[in-house]
Amino acid sequence: MSVHTNDQPGRTSSPDSVADSAARTRDAMIDDVRSAVVTARDTAATAAARAPEVANATRGAMTEAMRQMEAGSDQALTTGAAFALGAAMGLLVGGAPRLLVVATLVPVAAAGMILLDRRGAMGRPSR
Repeated sequence: MSVHTNDQPGRTSSPDSVADSAARTRDAMIDDVRSAVVTARDTAATAAARAPEVANATRGAMTEAMRQMEAGSDQALTTGAAFALGAAMGLLVGGAPRLLVVATLVPVAAAGMILLDRRGAMGRPSR
């Protein structure tokens, strides 16, 4: 068995100990990857199991929000839409992720549709 000296004085290592250390490091990395895969699989299974519950809660919240918006005055809808549009533009200029900007525009679209529907209903003759 030959002995190599490190650049550090007073420390020696053999090729066998270097190979053993590399094998232990590789085995530890493989174990970490396996653990990460198991964790990801468990998290995905949990999220998939809760997806219907989240969808139902979201649907209920959206229905209630639309009901409240339809019951509100034109002035309140216009003010809310202007505020949401300003917030979206601020996020866009500030460099926020586009998905967040688009999500901020959802109330603007909802208020706009309600206002257009109200204005269209006013212009139609009654039967």
